[in-house]
Amino acid sequence: MSVTVDVNMNVKFMIDCCLRVNLNPAVLPPDLQLYPEVTDAQLQLTDFRVNRISHFAGPIVREMAGTMRQLIEKKVSDERPRLIVKINRKIDRHQEDLEISLHDVLKQKWQVSTTPTTCHIETN
Repeated sequence: MSVTVDVNMNVKFMIDCCLRVNLNPAVLPPDLQLYPEVTDAQLQLTDFRVNRISHFAGPIVREMAGTMRQLIEKKVSDERPRLIVKINRKIDRHQEDLEISLHDVLKQKWQVSTTPTTCHIETN
């Protein structure tokens, strides 16, 4: 017997990060080297909705949906320490991409944007 589950869920991803910045004074203007380190990462299910579980219907579906949500939240919580390690490992592999040449930035043409830009950052 196989069971098919159709689920919609939204997940909120939040990280805390420390950023160390080093200047390379050997060139003018100095280059910046960024060293981010993720100190905490959290995934939170903000919405979890079971649309269908195979041929089942009624109260058993609601009970199974609640159990599934709890299992997923537990798995996400258990994986949190590994998630932090994985993110930091990925950052380390791309460390060369985090060097900013201010000389190159200043040589680029700057243009004014007429489109408003928003940024939403949640902090605790």
